[in-house]
This record gives sequence, C-alpha cells and structure tokens, in this order.
Amino acid sequence: MYCGRCGALNPDESNYCGGCGRPLRDPPGESKSGGVSPAVDRPPARTGVQPPPVPAVPPGHTRLAPPPAVRPYYAGFWKRFAAYCIDEIILAFAGVMIMLVVAAIVGIPMGVSGIDEDYIAPLILVYFGIIASLLDWLYHTVLESSSRQATLGKMAMGIVVTDMEGGRVSFGRANGRYWSKILSGLFFSIGYIMAGFTERKQALHDLIAATLVINR
Repeated sequence: MYCGRCGALNPDESNYCGGCGRPLRDPPGESKSGGVSPAVDRPPARTGVQPPPVPAVPPGHTRLAPPPAVRPYYAGFWKRFAAYCIDEIILAFAGVMIMLVVAAIVGIPMGVSGIDEDYIAPLILVYFGIIASLLDWLYHTVLESSSRQATLGKMAMGIVVTDMEGGRVSFGRANGRYWSKILSGLFFSIGYIMAGFTERKQALHDLIAATLVINR
C-alpha cells in the first residue's frame, strides 16, 4: 500500500505510513466520499520531473563522418597509347580486307574491260581512302557513344570515355571528340601528349569535347 502523501510503500496491514506517519486507513465510521483517501493503490504521479534526454550519440562514441566521394581514376598517357595501338592494328587489318574487296569490285572489271592500269590504281586508292575514313570515323564514334563507351582497344585496356560527370557520351559529343583529334595531331601531336600532364589526364580533344577517359 502506498502513502498518499509521500508515496512510500507500506505493508498492506499497516495503519500508518512508516515514512511520514500519516494514517493509511480512514478511521471507523468516517466516509471516504468526503475527501481523498490517504492511501492509494499506486504511487502518486510526479509532475514536473522529466526523464533525461537520450543523447543522439552514446557517450564515448563519435559520430561517423560520411565517406568521402570517390574520385574517378583517370587513365594515364601510356594506357591510352596502348589502347590506340590496339585500335590501329584492328583498323589496319580491316583496311587490308577493304582494299581486297575494292580491288575485286572495281579493279578486276575495269582491267577486263581494257581500261589503262594507270587510271585503275589511283581510282582504287580513292575508293579505299573514302571507305577507310568512314570506317575509322564510325569505329570510334559509334563504339565510344555505345553502352560499352569504348573502342576495342580501350575495352582491352579497361578504360572508357565519359562526360565530365562520368556518364555515357552522346553520339554528337563522340563525333566532336573524334574530329577534334585533328587539332591534337598538330604541332608534333602535342594535343595527344597533353594527356600525360593535365590534371584529369585529358588530351586536347578531351578538353574541347568535355570528355574524360577513366579506368572502368
């Protein structure tokens, strides 16, 4: 039984509070309706006392800082150069196949018809040059703007072409990057060499087209 004054717990058979001495039971013949019973079944509610706030971080622990943003690992000059060499080997092999096809389609019929060979050879070279140039352009532009974001040489070296946010480049951006290589090839190919010492390993055509070459 709890005391209605001090809230002390007393045995059920007690008549007086052991803490403050207040009677725990109404005297015989006194009605309980006239006032509050001195003893209650539960301790009185304590008002004005709030539990201490729970700290956001337990004592002795430090709040963990968010992980730093991971910067892309830019592909260096020699890795890009190796990818370029692989691409050139692939395109050279394709060029030989094109030359044989052009010679068979153009040269043989013209030779059979009796046309002068001095005329046939330059014509074959013109056809070959046009087709090889188209192949080189489509090879780089289509593959670098595809879901793989890389030519076969770049795939072999594990590098891809991205925009400045690391996303896939559009066909138009890949096209601009391809034709900007003309400027990179000027003055002893200094535009290509720039990939070795710029902050983000960008060649001149990367700076013009706003692209990056990074490791996948």
